[in-house]
Amino acid sequence: MGAGFVASAKPDGYNLLATSQSCLAIVPHIQKEVSYTLESFAPINCLVESPILLLTQSNAPWKDLKDLVADAKKNPSKINYTSAGTFNVGNIAHEAFAIQAGVKFNFIPSQGSGPAITAVLGGHVQLASAAIAPALPHLKSGTLRALAVYTEKRKPALPDVPTFVEMGYSVVAPVNYGFLAPKGTPKEVVAKIQLAAQKVIENHGAYVKDRLDKFGAQVDFMATREYTIFLSNQYDYYGNMIKSIKQ
Repeated sequence: MGAGFVASAKPDGYNLLATSQSCLAIVPHIQKEVSYTLESFAPINCLVESPILLLTQSNAPWKDLKDLVADAKKNPSKINYTSAGTFNVGNIAHEAFAIQAGVKFNFIPSQGSGPAITAVLGGHVQLASAAIAPALPHLKSGTLRALAVYTEKRKPALPDVPTFVEMGYSVVAPVNYGFLAPKGTPKEVVAKIQLAAQKVIENHGAYVKDRLDKFGAQVDFMATREYTIFLSNQYDYYGNMIKSIKQ
């Protein structure tokens, strides 16, 4: 709804969209009735990366992805997992992993990463593909275990958690948050907002980092051109992933 509102707003720089790439790179592929596309926006910049993790209870029998895959091959469709809805980043990434591993899981959608984690803690499902922020307290207390992170590199908040790439699976699904304006917003307006955001990172970097550390996130600054290319690549990437999952 927010993306649709901004897409149709006056392109004067006073109505901006702050979002992850999900509503831009995924939603148009699965909801043809939405009133916007990626081309409806003028990307400004990316600011933050907040990863998602594959989580299980700390007393689960799997110590890593190798154990999980071996068990899933012995028990196809018997292991339940959840994520924050159908065809969100967590669901798509986990299904891509399952395809590459040659295994099947039973998917049960949740209404968000918080409920997904609660479902794992309560023993209702064995796995959750969920955001790092609501998982961190449980990881620190030892009630949850992270089997892998869906990013290209390991995250500072969880340096001991391997990436899927390290474990042999080419699944990279970061969650990046940035600003966009309606298409047609003057380039000088986009540049002014982009510069303001950049100055926040440059002048208050320590404060921003401290705040993000509490959520397991980190600064991932991309200026306008780089962010535009990133979103275009993400659109193609998720389009291909969704097609492979639907086959």
